[in-house]
Amino acid sequence: MGLIHLEFIIEALSGLILSALLLHLIVTLRWHSPRFYKKSITLAMKNEKYYRTAMKNAPIILSVIDAKGIFIFSEGRGIKTLSQDADDRIGRSIFNVYKDYPGLLSATRRALAGETLTIQQDIGPYTFDAQMTPMYDAKEQVIGVIFVALDVTERVRVEQALRHQACYDFVTGLPNQILLRERVTQELQTQERTNLALLLLDLDHFQEVNDTFGHQQGDLILQQVGQRLCHAVDASATVGRIGGDEFVILLPGADEENVREAMVSIYHVFDLPFLIEEFPMHIEASIGIALSSTHETDFSTLFRQADVAMYIAKRKHSGYIFYQPELDPYTPRRLGLLGALRAAIADNELALYYQPQIDLQTGIIHSVEALIRWNHPDYGCVPPDQFIPLAEQTGLIQPLSIWVLEEAIRQCANWLQRGIQLTISVNLSTHNLHEADLPTRIARLLTHYALPARYLCVEVTESAVMTDIGQAVEILNQISEMGIKIAIDDFGTGYSSLAYLKHLPVNELKIDRFFVKQMITDPIDATIVQSTVKMARDLGLKVVAEGVENQETSNLLADYACDCGQGYFWSRPVPALELELWLVKTKSVVVV
Repeated sequence: MGLIHLEFIIEALSGLILSALLLHLIVTLRWHSPRFYKKSITLAMKNEKYYRTAMKNAPIILSVIDAKGIFIFSEGRGIKTLSQDADDRIGRSIFNVYKDYPGLLSATRRALAGETLTIQQDIGPYTFDAQMTPMYDAKEQVIGVIFVALDVTERVRVEQALRHQACYDFVTGLPNQILLRERVTQELQTQERTNLALLLLDLDHFQEVNDTFGHQQGDLILQQVGQRLCHAVDASATVGRIGGDEFVILLPGADEENVREAMVSIYHVFDLPFLIEEFPMHIEASIGIALSSTHETDFSTLFRQADVAMYIAKRKHSGYIFYQPELDPYTPRRLGLLGALRAAIADNELALYYQPQIDLQTGIIHSVEALIRWNHPDYGCVPPDQFIPLAEQTGLIQPLSIWVLEEAIRQCANWLQRGIQLTISVNLSTHNLHEADLPTRIARLLTHYALPARYLCVEVTESAVMTDIGQAVEILNQISEMGIKIAIDDFGTGYSSLAYLKHLPVNELKIDRFFVKQMITDPIDATIVQSTVKMARDLGLKVVAEGVENQETSNLLADYACDCGQGYFWSRPVPALELELWLVKTKSVVVV
């Protein structure tokens, strides 16, 4: 180091220049300690002895290094905080004294390059706010750096405690919605992450626990659930509680397959009972799952999607469900569809297509199934599996079902008047079986269109019946007493039992296409179909096989003595006029 530079620094630490350094210190302290600032102004008016005394006792570290990083001045009570001696630092390199703190050394190099900066640095158990100011000679060359560091350990501790209170749940100690939002946002912004799963878990009937044992005991259950969930997922996952009986699990990098694997461990959490006042309590949960990989979004939207899926899982008692847009009544498309569906029902813009059912022994067409279709000018051809669930969720299913019944009855009566005798089948939903006035409405439509009841068949699924079998039996008995046929649709996919049929006025079973489609290549499916046909016939029920797509399947069903077949092998669902042309073309004999 040049002699001129050394003399300049020595001069800087004496007399007026020392006063300037102290004023620099005072200005810094003004922002960190207003109380000490006022005292420093008074001290600044005394002589150099007081300046040095002030610096030695100030709750800071004031240091100067030369251009090579050598300490040439160091004072302040903060040095003792670090169990160091001010004199021992003089003549030593900052790069050796703080060799274990790369962040501090990196900032030092930047300051020596002429940059003024402020950093926060942890040194052992202490935290310092440090300001680094380059020193220049007359030629504007950096000859050193002035350090002013303030011990902010206590302030940081308080800030961390306040943040913990703000970001963690008081009952379980798990991250709350604020911290979960931060972590989701961070994951979505991380380039390496392409997937993120958010699981929203709601404890079923947990309010009963609080009502029975009190909230204090309920909190103990919540703590047990939180602890078990944390052990059920790997270290990269985050388990949080957002309030009440709802928990959130974040699975970074997880796709649908990964989530299904994780669900095995998560559900094991609820295998063992939870103890409350030595009473074992079995608790179940409903879980909604949203994946960012398929629905790029922010935290709010991702959370809402999981919430939609969770409530569907709770309603269906299905354990867990992945979010799908078609399940969500609040997407812009579905809200648009909802308004359009109301108008379509009111303005008669829907259409019925008809698929024939063929007697497998004679080739005679006995009946057709009426299937609703909707071709919207803006949305195009909207599949039934999109707008029918929408109608069920919003209360439109009742007017939609009445429209279908009336249109089917009107068309059947029209055919009958023209000599075309076909029984027509119409599907009813779970909601329809809870409408006490449904039989009366059907009776009025039959009377209005002068259609004998024997030409109408209503189809219901196993799950629709079993939702409330008592109510279903009452409604179906009234319908059957009018002479209307009753069919169980999609048989084999629900409760897969013939035992409950003895309680219902059922005339026919329709075997689900899932079994029929593979029966040529899958011996198990073939056995299921054959057994179902035999048992149904023993009960005096007509059997219709859905999903027949080739001659081989048709022949095998005929060998099993199945009554009728329905499927693309004969015809897709078609409009009424097209069906009539098909009947003429195939010269089918239509009788009842």
